Amino acid sequence: MRYLKFFAYQFLLFNALIALNFYFDESIHKPFSLIGILKTLITILLAMSAFGWMDKLKNRLESIRLRNKLLLSFLAFVSAFFFFGLLTGEIMF
Repeated sequence: MRYLKFFAYQFLLFNALIALNFYFDESIHKPFSLIGILKTLITILLAMSAFGWMDKLKNRLESIRLRNKLLLSFLAFVSAFFFFGLLTGEIMF
C-alpha cells in the first residue's frame, strides 16, 4: 500500500510540475507586467506548497528503499508525461 501511495504522490507532483511548465512558461513575456508578476507569484506558491507537501510525506514513507523510490519516481514521471500529453492532445495514438 505504501508503494502505491508513494507512486500516487509522485504522479500528482510530476503532473503539477509539467502543467506549470506547460502553461506558465510560454505565456510569460514581459517580466515586470502585472500579469507576469501575478503568474510568477502563483508559480512560486504552487512550487512551495508542493515541496512542503513532500516534506510532510517524507517521514511516512522513509521505510521504502531508495532504489524502489527511484524506480517508482521514474515510472511516475513517465506516466505523468504520457497522461498530460494525452490530456492536452500533444500525444495522439
